[in-house]
This record gives sequence, structure tokens and C-alpha cells, in this order.
Amino acid sequence: MEKLQVAIEQAREKRKNKGRVPPAPRDGSGSQRGRAGPRLLPDSLMERWSALTEISLPERTNDERRLVSHLPGPEASHYDILRTKLLIEVRKNGWRRIAITSPTGGCGKTTTASNIAVGIGRQGDLRASLFDLDLRRPAVGRVFGHTPERDIADFLHGGVTYEQQAVRVGSNLAISMAFRPQVDPTQLLASSRTAELFDEIEREYAPDVMIFDLPPLLVGDDARAFLQNVDCAILMAQAGSTTAAEIDICEREIAEQTNVMGVVLNRCRYTEQRQGYEYYG
Repeated sequence: MEKLQVAIEQAREKRKNKGRVPPAPRDGSGSQRGRAGPRLLPDSLMERWSALTEISLPERTNDERRLVSHLPGPEASHYDILRTKLLIEVRKNGWRRIAITSPTGGCGKTTTASNIAVGIGRQGDLRASLFDLDLRRPAVGRVFGHTPERDIADFLHGGVTYEQQAVRVGSNLAISMAFRPQVDPTQLLASSRTAELFDEIEREYAPDVMIFDLPPLLVGDDARAFLQNVDCAILMAQAGSTTAAEIDICEREIAEQTNVMGVVLNRCRYTEQRQGYEYYG
């Protein structure tokens, strides 16, 4: 684990020495988003959130779902730490849209994205939206134990509205799930229409945090097609599987389009057979 961390830091220093310039804000204005402070919650906004179909979370989790952040306690502690780190960075930088990706499959990105979203949902003064955009291998529905009536692809294609497609957990967490794999989602993720739809969600539902579960970076071009639409990205890696070279490649790929919030090393240790994490900002 120490060798991997050293390799990551060495690769970052090399890029800094080459004078890499951080990407500009997505809106091109030179100003950071989200600096206006807390927003009032008008009746119309409350009505929009209330109109989303509500689902209940399971009281207990299982090994397949690993949804543990809906209740505070030891099982949720790792995700709560990540949630707090994420919120600190979001507030400090004025970010709102966070992508979570990985070099390859099996690094825990969907589980992490889902638990961070649920953990934010436990904070009643914040609103969060989670989007399953790993459209070739959708898994958010499995984590939540729910099959939506309409697929997020139907919303992105314009066949249904966000209100018709998304579901709600509690009063302040909205989730857009997929349940059928898409054969070629790259064009859908790269389209200007898709970008406009997420701008519309941000404008009409005013989530404080929008989390996008993206496909792995090194298994196709789907994630690359969408990264330009987010403020930052978290890279999930798996100890014993992900290499330092893969992390370096992915960090460079992300940095070309948006900000790298950090790298989360998954399964770096076990305590009483619980999943462990280490964060490299």
C-alpha cells in the first residue's frame, strides 16, 4: 500500500513539474459555482421534490448490496468520512457535480457513490441527486434493491421527464437508475442534449450535490464522453488489483477535462471483515 501511494505521489510531482495547468471552470466564466450561499427552499421546489416517487431503503444490508450509510454507526463510518471530505472540497471550491469512476471494473465505485449519496441524504439541510451513468453495466438499482419503472436512458432520450423517471429516498435524495444495459451509450453521454438535461435538473431541483456513477475509464470511452459536464471527479482504485500506472493514466485523463478531487484506495485493509478505504487528495 505504501509503495502504491509513493508511486502516485511521484507521478503527480512529475506532472506538476511539467507545468500542467488546471482545467478552467465548465461555464467558462472564470468564476466558481455555488458561491451564493444557502438557497431558500420555495414552495415550488418542495413540490418538485415531493412529486418524485418515494422508495424505502432496506432496514438491513447484505453482501451484494453493501448499502450501509442510511444508518449511522461503525458500518457507515468509512463512507461518512468520504462524505465529509467530499463536502469540504465541494464547499471550498464551489463545486456541485461530482463524478465517481475507476480504471477498471470491480473497484467499488457504484457502492461508494451510492453510500456517499445516502450519507448526504442523512443531512437534512442538503439535497443530493445520484445518477447511474454506467449504462453498459448499470448497478445502482442492485445496490438499492429497486428496479425502476423507467430507465434513466428513457429520460436521456427524451421519452419521459425527470419527475416520471427519478425516485426519492426521504425528502432530499433523488436517484435516477438504469435497469437495462445500453449497447452504445457513448453518443448519448456526449450529446449536448444530455448536458442540457442535467443543467435543467440543477436549475429546477437545485441539488447541493450531484453525483454521477460513471463507467470505468480504461474499458471504453463512455466516461471520457461525459467528464466535461462535471466539476470534479473521484477515482476509485482497488488495492492488490489497480496499478500505479493505471491510476496515473486515469488522473491525467480526468485532469484534461475536469478537476481531480482525489483517489480512494478501496480494500486497502480489513477490520472485522469490513471494507476499508484510504483517501489521497
